[in-house]
Amino acid sequence: MVEILTTEELSLLGLKHQFMKMQARMINLGTQKGLSHPDTIQCSQELDRILNTLYQIKLK
Repeated sequence: MVEILTTEELSLLGLKHQFMKMQARMINLGTQKGLSHPDTIQCSQELDRILNTLYQIKLK
C-alpha cells in the first residue's frame, strides 16, 4: 500500500531535510572557520529560522 502524504507533511519533510543540510554546513563552518566567524553565525541564524518554522507548524 502506498501512503499519500498531505501538503503539510511534505512541507515538514522538506524543512527537516533543509535543517539537516544546514546543520551539517554549520558544523563544517564551525570546524573550519570557528564558531564566531560571520559565516558560521549567519548559518546558525538560518538554522534558528528553520527551527522556528518547524515549531510553528507543529503547534498547529
